[in-house]
Amino acid sequence: MTSRLLASLPADTLAQLRPYLTEVTIRYGDVLYAPGVATRHAYFPSSSVVCLQVATREGDSIEIAAVGTDGVVGIGPLLGGDAPAHHAVVQVEGRALRIEAVALAKFLESSPAFRRSLLRYAHALMTQIGQVAVCNSAHSLQQRVGRWLLVCRDRLGSIDIPATQGVLARLLGVRRESVCHVATALQDAGLVHYVRGRVQIVDPVRLEAAVCECHGVIQRQYARLLDQPSGGPIRVH
Repeated sequence: MTSRLLASLPADTLAQLRPYLTEVTIRYGDVLYAPGVATRHAYFPSSSVVCLQVATREGDSIEIAAVGTDGVVGIGPLLGGDAPAHHAVVQVEGRALRIEAVALAKFLESSPAFRRSLLRYAHALMTQIGQVAVCNSAHSLQQRVGRWLLVCRDRLGSIDIPATQGVLARLLGVRRESVCHVATALQDAGLVHYVRGRVQIVDPVRLEAAVCECHGVIQRQYARLLDQPSGGPIRVH
């Protein structure tokens, strides 16, 4: 798999950026950056998903967004800051393309095309963060679980999602028992299948119809983000 965000860049922009990229493996639970600490790298997931989380004083962590193949983790240099207010934690391990934050900042200054693309992404990310906040406060847990699964599918590009009920409960800020009831209902309805710490979306069409409007709002923003000329797949040697 490849970074769809980078692949959507013009070919000449990709050629200039490629020397700064290093392919790395990021593992489940890795903290790519933490609040108040200057970010050293940015990551373009190619077969992984990173959750942006806000921690409470009680020690709970609530997800505010998921970043996958159509995004980048660590956009502080783009927005004029280097110390985030949230955690970035790997939820689905896999590969990513890494760039040093200093190099990213310099390339943003020298490449208008790259800067425009990342600003479009920042807009899509802010839409996701805002819609997740609305969803968490206004919609049922079943809709929220369905939305999370669909967003993770979109970010990962797969209907097979590594996630336990305990992980879902933690990310959504609810009790595990509550997620268990929802998971059972979704499986009984033939929408998903749970096995050994993984969730497979069995019927994506019906699941999309069963969730709230939040997934659609988020996905339309990301579809517009990637609706631009492609520079082809990213290959790092």
